[in-house]
Amino acid sequence: MKRNIFFVLVAVVLTSCSSITLGIKEIDQVFPATVSFPEQIQKVGVIDRVNLTTQDHSINPFYLNSVELSRNFAVKLAEADYFEDVILCDSDISTWDKEEDKVYPLSSVHIQELCEDLDVDMIISLERVHSSLVESDYAPVVAMEAILRLYLPYRDRPFRMEVLKDTIMWDTEGLLTYTNARQDMVDYMAEKAAHEFAPHWRTIERTFFEGGNVDMRDAAMFVQENDWEKAKEIWTNASKKSKGKIKEEYEFNIIVAEEMLGNVETAYKKCQELESRTIQYSDLYLLANTYSQVLRKRLSDIQTLNLQMHRFE
Repeated sequence: MKRNIFFVLVAVVLTSCSSITLGIKEIDQVFPATVSFPEQIQKVGVIDRVNLTTQDHSINPFYLNSVELSRNFAVKLAEADYFEDVILCDSDISTWDKEEDKVYPLSSVHIQELCEDLDVDMIISLERVHSSLVESDYAPVVAMEAILRLYLPYRDRPFRMEVLKDTIMWDTEGLLTYTNARQDMVDYMAEKAAHEFAPHWRTIERTFFEGGNVDMRDAAMFVQENDWEKAKEIWTNASKKSKGKIKEEYEFNIIVAEEMLGNVETAYKKCQELESRTIQYSDLYLLANTYSQVLRKRLSDIQTLNLQMHRFE
């Protein structure tokens, strides 16, 4: 439910200068998992240690259903097709290594037992869920939290703990029931959890200059057809015969095309150069400055992604 900072700042830029004509193009892009695993981890077991019959509903009043969450998470993790197998444990192990209301990390004995029974290399354990209403004047908003621990059979303690926090908001114009709301909560948190552990696709947006003259409009048509090579050609030729602000706008568009064509490092360098040449705090400077941050993060993501995808080579 959060948007990339790039587009938040673009909105701010747009409000500062109504004469700029910008287009927005949606594209699908693969992102790395938050957690990287050694290649030896091929089979993963998903378990639910949250006991629905005894859990304190004061910390989960909106009933973020752990049974449905663990099941949905296992499905989404399997659909990512990153691990060889994803096995969901359907046994009730909520009482294991638990004293009163406190859930302790699984013992090495139980970890080994689960890995052998499920025939997996790693255990991902859902160990706590939390939900609460957030005060809002506009629409229903619920804050959610899930704690997951990761166990390996040859370690006597968790090698990682992930705390997932987020909020979800509903449009009050439609019919909203508790059943639908809880399913939305489960679906959203399950997808968020799956993204922690497997590379995944996301739909993102890129902003470019599209109006003002024939070249801009012609190139924008090719952008909508995903023909970035042709769009780049038009922008490059137009840039050579232009000066001033319009030339810088062409250069910004060329940077976007370079990224879309897979030349992220080239795009990053060109963006830094453009940023250094534009008037500080001008509209174009803010766009270039923000896009430069996005490209720097993208380069880091690509390095991580290459390491994570090495298992398929």
